[in-house]
Formats: sequence, C-alpha cells, structure tokens
Amino acid sequence: MILNFLGCGCAYRPQFGNTSAWLSVDGRLFLFDCGETVFTRLLQTGLLERCRSLTVLVTHCHADHAGSLPTLISYMHDVEQKPVAVYYPGEDVRTLMTCCGIAVDECEFYSGANIVFAPGIRCSAFPVEHHPDLHCYGYHFICGPESLYYSGDARRLPPGVLDAFLNGRIRELYQDATFLEDQGASHGSLDYLSAVIPPSLRRNVYPMHFSGDFSGQLRDRGFGVCMEPLGR
Repeated sequence: MILNFLGCGCAYRPQFGNTSAWLSVDGRLFLFDCGETVFTRLLQTGLLERCRSLTVLVTHCHADHAGSLPTLISYMHDVEQKPVAVYYPGEDVRTLMTCCGIAVDECEFYSGANIVFAPGIRCSAFPVEHHPDLHCYGYHFICGPESLYYSGDARRLPPGVLDAFLNGRIRELYQDATFLEDQGASHGSLDYLSAVIPPSLRRNVYPMHFSGDFSGQLRDRGFGVCMEPLGR
C-alpha cells in the first residue's frame, strides 16, 4: 500500500510542495494532511473530480498541514457536491474550521484514538513529539491485509509503531526527516532513522518533509524516496 505524494517539503520549502499524500480505495479518496499548497495541487491532478468521497486525516494544525483545508471542504461541498470527512483525535481542527466559517453541514468530523472508515479500512492515532502547544498525531492506517504508518511532523517513531514495523505488522513507514542531522526537538532526521531501521528494511521506509533535496542521501542509505522534490 504505497502512498502517492502531492508534495514532500517542510513549511519553509514551499517550492517542494507541502508534505501531503493520498490513496484511493474503491473511489474513496484518503488524503493525509492539507497544507497551504495542497488544494491547488489537488485541482491540478483531477482527483477531486474522479473520487466518490473524500476523507482527510490531519496530523496537526500547523499551516503547512492544514492551511488549505477550509477551502478544500468548501469546494467539495459547493462545487463537487460530494461527501467530505475529516479525522483528527481532538477538537483543534473543528475549532479551526469554525474560525474559518465552515458550517457544520459541510463536513463530517471523526475523532477518537481509533476509527473505522469502512469495512476493512480503519486507523489508529498515536500522539507524537513535535510542538509543545499542539496536539500532534501519527496514523497507523490499515486497509485489508495491508497497513502503513504516516508520522506527520514528529521527532521520533512511537515505540509501538517501530516494534510493529520491525516485526512485519506494518508494511511501510512514512516518517518526518526534515533534517539530514538531528538538529532539534521538533523534527526527525535521517541519522535517527538510520540508527533505528536496519538496512534490510529501509526500502520500505520513506523519509519526508524535506528542508533540502535529500533524495541522493536517501538512496545512498537504502531508504525509499516518496517523491522527487519539485523545485530547488
């Protein structure tokens, strides 16, 4: 279950596109995060026209992860006239939408630590270390026999997620690796991933949220490349 990326950049590298990914299951579009650049890129892909419904999984409320979500919800309601739902294990996103004038009938909100979207499709949320004033989550997304983990912005993998990957219960990891070296308390790094992921499993680990073009370093260390940066 490989994600398709609309962008792979951090907040300060919009030329790479805000980090966001999607997959489609039986016409139902699942979108991971919806930063400032994401709505425009969705329009360019034609995905919104082709899907039957949309579910957005929001990891946290920083603008590069939720900045165009209000516009996307309004567009789906007013233009596409298709159902749209948002998953976030708390009230922050709902509050943000209220501040942006999104009416209650424009969107369905899912909350809680575990959610079943449809038969065989479910998700569990893991609190992650990113910003002390925000509730931030990574998501273990399960579709039938396949599963993946998407970190959002996170300095580390939750222990339960790392153990599940090392033991084969999670197939792919998508993990914040903003910095080539571990430079702070808010984001992950390639050095961290290299320390915890054995070389034999790195092909199924996709660092993301780049502050530079690290694609060469990823290949050198045996990691997957979620997408080539779209700018320099």
